[in-house]
Amino acid sequence: MLRDEERFQNIEDLFLGHAPDKISGKHYTKVPGKLLDRAISWLETQYEIPSTGLSLYDESLIQQE
Repeated sequence: MLRDEERFQNIEDLFLGHAPDKISGKHYTKVPGKLLDRAISWLETQYEIPSTGLSLYDESLIQQE
């Protein structure tokens, strides 16, 4: 479903838990956590799953280099 929703097409691999496949994705970009949260909220509405309203992405868990 994410692939069919234009605004979420670029985070399909992230949602599936796939690691970045390019050097730029591994070292020079940040994970779009807010966009991932919006995509998950959207999926909850599509599948009629009750939402807790909590963020599933916590930036404090990301290691800083």
